[in-house]
Amino acid sequence: MLQVAIHSNSRLMGNKAAQGGALHAEGYANITISSSLVAGNSAASGAALLVASEAQLVLSNSAIKRNSAEKNGAGLLLQGNTSAAIAGASFSNNTALMYGSAVVADSQTKVQLVNCSFSNNTAERGTVLVTNSAAVAISHSAFHSNNASRAGTTVLYVVQSNFTHNNATNGAGVNIMDRAIANISHCSFLFNNASTGGGLYAEGNAVFDISGCNITSNRVSSTGGGVFLSQSAIVSLS
Repeated sequence: MLQVAIHSNSRLMGNKAAQGGALHAEGYANITISSSLVAGNSAASGAALLVASEAQLVLSNSAIKRNSAEKNGAGLLLQGNTSAAIAGASFSNNTALMYGSAVVADSQTKVQLVNCSFSNNTAERGTVLVTNSAAVAISHSAFHSNNASRAGTTVLYVVQSNFTHNNATNGAGVNIMDRAIANISHCSFLFNNASTGGGLYAEGNAVFDISGCNITSNRVSSTGGGVFLSQSAIVSLS
């Protein structure tokens, strides 16, 4: 297995590629990045980091910012049965013209996000986008002033995290659809803005299991200031 470690104030800046602007890892590679800056990179997909095909990523105490993707995953794109453990990372001012301004988890990938912050990221769909049987667990993290016109997820677990001042067409905090399942506990959804579903939005047989959450002072121009459900979506509140 190929092993690469990037430590101690390293900088990956101003790089450009078709995929994986700063770094592209695949095929059982093991990548560790800590205390580093990944900024100003660009690519069609995976503008900062692209991890694919059984590769593994450990990312800690690093800043991922001002990266730009023409398509998907401005900060991090994971695909092809990969795994990522991310702690203490900040994702800010990243832009994707299509999906996932900060993170895209695709094709049975598994991602853990702990003590991370997401701010001022912009995409058509989702700050953290989860598709095609990927699973993402988020804890003790903050989402602030991110922008998306749409969003979607497959399996999402969110614990003790805050969603504030985010903007979207539907579901400024969390948006799930198409039989997705989201388990959300002890989170706060405050001062988010959307056309529909200011805090949370579910459609298409999606399921929300929400416990111990504070959903307050969210605003919409249409319906569902706190939570909006449609097309056989289900919510359990406790």
